Amino acid sequence: MDNLQAFIKQVHDRLFVIVLINNALLLADWYFMDKVLEVGFVLQLISLIAVSLFSLWWLPWFSTKYLTQPTRLIWQAVLHIAPDAGMVPAPDLKDKGIGHEMVMNVVSHVYQLANVVEGVEKAAKNKPGDLTHNFVANALPLPLVVLDKTDTILFANRQMLDYIKRAENETVGQNVYTVLDLSFGTDETLDAWLAEVRKNRPVAIKAWERVRLSIIGSADTPKFDLAAYYNQGNPEGFETMLVFFDKTAAYSQDDQALSF
Repeated sequence: MDNLQAFIKQVHDRLFVIVLINNALLLADWYFMDKVLEVGFVLQLISLIAVSLFSLWWLPWFSTKYLTQPTRLIWQAVLHIAPDAGMVPAPDLKDKGIGHEMVMNVVSHVYQLANVVEGVEKAAKNKPGDLTHNFVANALPLPLVVLDKTDTILFANRQMLDYIKRAENETVGQNVYTVLDLSFGTDETLDAWLAEVRKNRPVAIKAWERVRLSIIGSADTPKFDLAAYYNQGNPEGFETMLVFFDKTAAYSQDDQALSF
């Protein structure tokens, strides 16, 4: 605020000088025409009108260009960091003209804000999306787990947490293979399938039947069908989604019938 007040005082002083120069020109013109050349009233009037017209043209042009210099520098600084303004060079702040302290202060704050915004944008770009408040993900009546490109669990809905009997803080942020001990009936397991599609396919869908889950500390062995959706380079960071379709009762009956 002190810099602004100093700038206002500088503008006031320079406007005073400009008005003083205008009056001095008129007075000097009258004195020269009347006392030196000793011409008549009509020629004096014509001379005064000519000097007035010249002052009306030259003084506003000069004063506007001079007094708006701080605004031009600040505007140039804004355009310099604006992403859609093209290649605008940074303003030259070496010239200590009117409002120099205010311009330096404002431009410094503009650059600082630009750095903060850039940091926030980078953090938001690198940070995976958040599904904790997503209605569909939470209301889905099936166990759902979402993985990033490193197979780290980004999200597990309440149905999944109840199904695997784990707390959210023990699940989210963990590698999926340390949380889910899955047994498949074929050699094409989840990790083998993901390794293959990451090399060859940007988008893929896969389903498995009769998958078993071993839960540490529990005698239960859930049996289910597993559906997987893979999307390489997902902008939200959700690379793989797994959905469980519980078939424990049906598959247990089949196993008992086969045993019998």
